[in-house]
Amino acid sequence: SNYSLTVKMRLGFMKLEEGILVTELLNKYPLKGVIIHARTGKQMYTGNVDLEGFGALNNLCKHEVTYNGDVFTPENLTRICQRFPTLDNFMLGRGALRNPFLPSMIKGHTLAPLDKISMIRQFHAEIYSHYKKVLSGDKHLCDKMSEFWEYMSIHFDSDGKFIKRIKKCHTSLDYLNTVEQLFIGKSFTD
Repeated sequence: SNYSLTVKMRLGFMKLEEGILVTELLNKYPLKGVIIHARTGKQMYTGNVDLEGFGALNNLCKHEVTYNGDVFTPENLTRICQRFPTLDNFMLGRGALRNPFLPSMIKGHTLAPLDKISMIRQFHAEIYSHYKKVLSGDKHLCDKMSEFWEYMSIHFDSDGKFIKRIKKCHTSLDYLNTVEQLFIGKSFTD
Protein backbone atom coordinates (compact mmCIF):
# COMPACT_ATOMS: atom_id res chain seq x y z
CA SER A 1 0.00 0.00 0.00
CA ASN A 2 1.08 3.59 -0.63
CA TYR A 3 -0.12 5.27 2.52
CA SER A 4 1.40 5.92 5.90
CA LEU A 5 -0.21 5.92 9.31
CA THR A 6 0.26 8.27 12.25
CA VAL A 7 -1.40 7.61 15.61
CA LYS A 8 -2.48 10.27 18.08
CA MET A 9 -2.59 9.29 21.73
CA ARG A 10 -2.61 10.69 25.22
CA LEU A 11 -0.38 9.81 28.15
CA GLY A 12 -2.94 7.16 29.11
CA PHE A 13 -6.58 7.21 30.05
CA MET A 14 -6.06 7.48 33.80
CA LYS A 15 -2.29 7.22 34.29
CA LEU A 16 1.05 7.21 32.49
CA GLU A 17 1.55 3.45 32.86
CA GLU A 18 -1.27 2.94 30.32
CA GLY A 19 0.52 5.19 27.84
CA ILE A 20 3.73 3.24 28.35
CA LEU A 21 1.96 -0.01 27.46
CA VAL A 22 0.37 1.55 24.36
CA THR A 23 3.70 3.03 23.25
CA GLU A 24 5.44 -0.34 23.61
CA LEU A 25 2.69 -1.87 21.47
CA LEU A 26 2.93 0.89 18.84
CA ASN A 27 6.70 0.34 18.63
CA LYS A 28 5.97 -3.05 17.02
CA TYR A 29 4.22 -1.49 14.00
CA PRO A 30 5.51 0.43 10.96
CA LEU A 31 4.05 3.84 11.75
CA LYS A 32 5.06 7.16 10.25
CA GLY A 33 4.76 8.78 13.65
CA VAL A 34 3.00 9.17 16.98
CA ILE A 35 1.37 12.39 18.16
CA ILE A 36 1.39 12.53 21.95
CA HIS A 37 -0.98 14.87 23.78
CA ALA A 38 0.67 15.58 27.12
CA ARG A 39 -2.44 14.91 29.25
CA THR A 40 -4.42 11.84 30.24
CA GLY A 41 -7.80 11.09 28.72
CA LYS A 42 -9.44 11.70 32.07
CA GLN A 43 -8.05 15.25 32.14
CA MET A 44 -9.60 16.07 28.77
CA TYR A 45 -8.34 19.64 28.22
CA THR A 46 -8.22 20.69 31.87
CA GLY A 47 -5.29 20.92 34.23
CA ASN A 48 -1.67 21.24 33.28
CA VAL A 49 0.15 19.27 30.63
CA ASP A 50 2.50 16.64 32.07
CA LEU A 51 5.89 17.29 30.48
CA GLU A 52 7.56 14.58 32.57
CA GLY A 53 5.05 12.05 31.28
CA PHE A 54 5.46 13.30 27.72
CA GLY A 55 9.23 13.00 28.07
CA ALA A 56 8.93 9.40 29.23
CA LEU A 57 6.80 8.41 26.22
CA ASN A 58 8.94 10.47 23.85
CA ASN A 59 12.06 8.59 25.02
CA LEU A 60 10.31 5.22 24.79
CA CYS A 61 8.75 5.71 21.36
CA LYS A 62 10.72 4.37 18.38
CA HIS A 63 8.71 6.44 15.91
CA GLU A 64 8.88 10.12 15.03
CA VAL A 65 7.07 11.94 17.86
CA THR A 66 4.92 15.05 17.57
CA TYR A 67 4.19 17.09 20.70
CA ASN A 68 0.60 18.23 21.33
CA GLY A 69 -0.83 20.20 24.23
CA ASP A 70 -1.17 23.83 25.31
CA VAL A 71 0.74 25.63 22.58
CA PHE A 72 -1.18 28.92 22.59
CA THR A 73 1.69 31.39 22.13
CA PRO A 74 5.14 31.40 20.52
CA GLU A 75 6.54 31.48 24.06
CA ASN A 76 4.73 28.21 24.89
CA LEU A 77 6.40 26.58 21.90
CA THR A 78 9.81 28.01 22.83
CA ARG A 79 9.46 26.50 26.32
CA ILE A 80 8.64 23.07 24.84
CA CYS A 81 11.57 23.32 22.39
CA GLN A 82 13.96 24.19 25.20
CA ARG A 83 12.72 21.27 27.26
CA PHE A 84 12.88 18.81 24.32
CA PRO A 85 15.62 20.12 21.99
CA THR A 86 15.57 17.08 19.68
CA LEU A 87 11.83 17.34 19.04
CA ASP A 88 10.99 18.71 15.58
CA ASN A 89 7.21 18.24 15.27
CA PHE A 90 4.41 20.11 16.99
CA MET A 91 0.64 20.05 16.67
CA LEU A 92 -1.03 23.34 17.54
CA GLY A 93 -4.64 22.15 17.94
CA ARG A 94 -6.73 24.52 20.06
CA GLY A 95 -3.97 27.12 19.95
CA ALA A 96 -4.52 27.61 16.22
CA LEU A 97 -8.30 27.54 16.66
CA ARG A 98 -8.10 30.28 19.27
CA ASN A 99 -5.61 32.31 17.30
CA PRO A 100 -5.43 31.55 13.58
CA PHE A 101 -2.40 33.85 13.40
CA LEU A 102 -0.37 31.65 15.78
CA PRO A 103 1.50 29.74 13.03
CA SER A 104 2.57 33.06 11.48
CA MET A 105 3.55 34.45 14.88
CA ILE A 106 5.69 31.37 15.55
CA LYS A 107 7.49 32.02 12.26
CA GLY A 108 8.10 35.63 13.30
CA HIS A 109 5.53 37.26 11.01
CA THR A 110 3.28 39.97 12.38
CA LEU A 111 0.16 41.65 11.07
CA ALA A 112 -1.36 44.97 12.03
CA PRO A 113 -4.45 44.64 14.25
CA LEU A 114 -6.70 46.06 11.50
CA ASP A 115 -5.39 43.46 9.03
CA LYS A 116 -6.18 40.75 11.57
CA ILE A 117 -9.73 42.07 12.01
CA SER A 118 -10.19 42.11 8.24
CA MET A 119 -8.93 38.53 7.90
CA ILE A 120 -11.09 37.28 10.79
CA ARG A 121 -14.09 39.01 9.24
CA GLN A 122 -13.42 37.33 5.88
CA PHE A 123 -12.79 33.95 7.53
CA HIS A 124 -16.04 34.30 9.48
CA ALA A 125 -17.96 35.17 6.29
CA GLU A 126 -16.64 32.07 4.53
CA ILE A 127 -17.48 29.76 7.42
CA TYR A 128 -20.91 31.34 7.86
CA SER A 129 -21.65 30.98 4.13
CA HIS A 130 -20.62 27.32 4.15
CA TYR A 131 -22.71 26.44 7.21
CA LYS A 132 -25.70 28.37 5.85
CA LYS A 133 -25.62 26.07 2.79
CA VAL A 134 -25.22 22.78 4.63
CA LEU A 135 -27.18 23.23 7.88
CA SER A 136 -30.94 23.26 8.24
CA GLY A 137 -32.53 26.28 9.86
CA ASP A 138 -31.44 29.44 11.62
CA LYS A 139 -31.22 27.90 15.10
CA HIS A 140 -28.88 25.16 13.88
CA LEU A 141 -26.76 27.77 12.07
CA CYS A 142 -26.61 30.07 15.11
CA ASP A 143 -25.61 27.19 17.39
CA LYS A 144 -22.84 26.12 15.01
CA MET A 145 -21.50 29.65 14.67
CA SER A 146 -21.47 30.10 18.44
CA GLU A 147 -18.87 27.29 18.49
CA PHE A 148 -16.71 29.41 16.18
CA TRP A 149 -16.92 32.31 18.62
CA GLU A 150 -16.11 30.11 21.63
CA TYR A 151 -12.55 30.20 20.31
CA MET A 152 -12.38 33.57 18.55
CA SER A 153 -14.13 35.71 21.14
CA ILE A 154 -11.13 35.70 23.50
CA HIS A 155 -9.50 38.24 21.19
CA PHE A 156 -12.45 40.65 21.22
CA ASP A 157 -14.57 39.93 24.27
CA SER A 158 -12.68 40.49 27.52
CA ASP A 159 -15.81 40.58 29.68
CA GLY A 160 -17.65 37.63 28.08
CA LYS A 161 -20.73 39.67 27.17
CA PHE A 162 -20.41 39.12 23.43
CA ILE A 163 -20.39 35.33 23.60
CA LYS A 164 -23.45 35.45 25.88
CA ARG A 165 -25.25 37.56 23.28
CA ILE A 166 -24.22 35.19 20.48
CA LYS A 167 -25.58 32.20 22.39
CA LYS A 168 -28.95 33.95 22.69
CA CYS A 169 -29.29 34.41 18.91
CA HIS A 170 -31.99 32.27 17.30
CA THR A 171 -32.22 33.90 13.88
CA SER A 172 -29.54 34.59 11.32
CA LEU A 173 -30.53 38.27 11.29
CA ASP A 174 -29.99 38.58 15.07
CA TYR A 175 -26.73 36.68 14.75
CA LEU A 176 -25.33 38.80 11.90
CA ASN A 177 -26.32 42.05 13.64
CA THR A 178 -24.59 40.90 16.83
CA VAL A 179 -21.43 39.95 14.95
CA GLU A 180 -21.42 43.25 13.08
CA GLN A 181 -21.58 45.13 16.38
CA LEU A 182 -18.54 43.18 17.53
CA PHE A 183 -16.46 44.13 14.51
CA ILE A 184 -17.28 47.84 14.71
CA GLY A 185 -14.49 49.65 16.49
CA LYS A 186 -12.81 46.52 17.86
CA SER A 187 -9.16 45.57 17.68
CA PHE A 188 -7.68 42.11 17.75
CA THR A 189 -5.67 41.25 20.87
CA ASP A 190 -3.24 38.32 20.88
